[in-house]
Amino acid sequence: MTHGSRSALTLSVVTQTPAVIFRSWSPEREAKGTAGEVDLGEMKEDVDYYFPPSGLTRTVLPFLRWAFDRQELEESVWVSLNRDAPRNARLGSIRLKFVAVESSLAPGYGELKESLWLLFHDVPHPDEEMERIWEECLGDYHGVNRALAEAVEEVEREVDPDVYYVHDFQLTPLASKLRVLKPKLFRWHIPFTETSLRYERVCNPLVELINQYDAVVVSTRRYSENMRRAGVSVPTHVLYPYLDRSQYREPDPLDVKQVSERLGLGDEDRVVLVVARMDPIKGQDRAVKAMRGVIRSVDSAKLVLVGDGSFSSSRSGLALPKGERWRASLMQLTQELGLEGRVILAGYLSSSELRAMYSRADVVLLPSLVEGFGLAVIEGWFYRKPVVVSRSAGVAELVREGWNGFTYDPDDVDALAELLAKLLSDEELAERMGSNGYETAEQCTVEAGARREMEIVREVSG
Repeated sequence: MTHGSRSALTLSVVTQTPAVIFRSWSPEREAKGTAGEVDLGEMKEDVDYYFPPSGLTRTVLPFLRWAFDRQELEESVWVSLNRDAPRNARLGSIRLKFVAVESSLAPGYGELKESLWLLFHDVPHPDEEMERIWEECLGDYHGVNRALAEAVEEVEREVDPDVYYVHDFQLTPLASKLRVLKPKLFRWHIPFTETSLRYERVCNPLVELINQYDAVVVSTRRYSENMRRAGVSVPTHVLYPYLDRSQYREPDPLDVKQVSERLGLGDEDRVVLVVARMDPIKGQDRAVKAMRGVIRSVDSAKLVLVGDGSFSSSRSGLALPKGERWRASLMQLTQELGLEGRVILAGYLSSSELRAMYSRADVVLLPSLVEGFGLAVIEGWFYRKPVVVSRSAGVAELVREGWNGFTYDPDDVDALAELLAKLLSDEELAERMGSNGYETAEQCTVEAGARREMEIVREVSG
């Protein structure tokens, strides 16, 4: 197939997090699909399966759909981990291949990748603890990457991709394990900060692995500069993560009413919304503490925390308990501060419920201590909401102070409370900033981002 003077490509995407998570998987269903594939078109979203609330999934899926719609892709196979899933499935034009790794590998893989995640999010990590994890868990970490590499080599035999597109730090070693000579593009989604450069014991081997790809994509100019300083020598491209704006339509008023009633939100309540997985690095505790100051100025203020654990915390993933522990900690903090009824832990919301909450919110807050980007800000702008953003988030590059949002030091709870109270008290300011944010979000739409991403893929493919 050709697109203008160009041939459509075959692309294989490789991620840790899957495109979908099955609520309950019955192996008997597998036999119903074509060529052993389970067709998600015959299932019901939010009943049989759901899309994980991961920034990675929310960017990869729109890109692939955009590329198929414009005949840039002839075929695509998305390889990922997924324990409770069929071996093969299909989501529209996209083939899905799920890998169930040995359960014995999960604890070591999880511990090492968690330590790397903390390191690149500037969380202090004792050198001796890092050494212990590196010694004890490196074999399991590479074992999971080998399992994915074996699945990728199956894809090589089945469809002969033009390019392999590997996503995120967990899979950095994958290029070194693939016995294929095709071009390989790598996307680094998390921060690459100045602090992380000091950990040469970890950073130097990772840089060597990154240099085995043909190019790397990062989310901000700052991360690109830091990679260069660390020794990354392959071409580095800066691409803001993006979303499909058509998926963020105005919700049905009945959905808004129902989710508000379920969460205990009255018509007069002023709502601060945080959408993030349950993880200490997301800074929900700072948001809870700030609510004491907000309520002194705006008595009707409420904080809604949307999100559950990551894929790693789920039963289909690695079953790591971090998300549940953090949720319990936030509930305890809420009780200690006497904020019951003021802080609402909503957990997972379906797509329609999440749209309803964005519409219902008065302010969208991103309180992360460190954040690779922060797509919740873009989602808030899609709904013309003012935003308050931690300066440690990548998306802060797009915030113009007082024009489309406010930024703040994530450790300054008093400053956060003051900014939230200001926006909740000044509807004219909030409306103006939300409208300006809607304009800014144009940079992070699938129309702008996917075109640039396809250019990068084609450049790598030669």
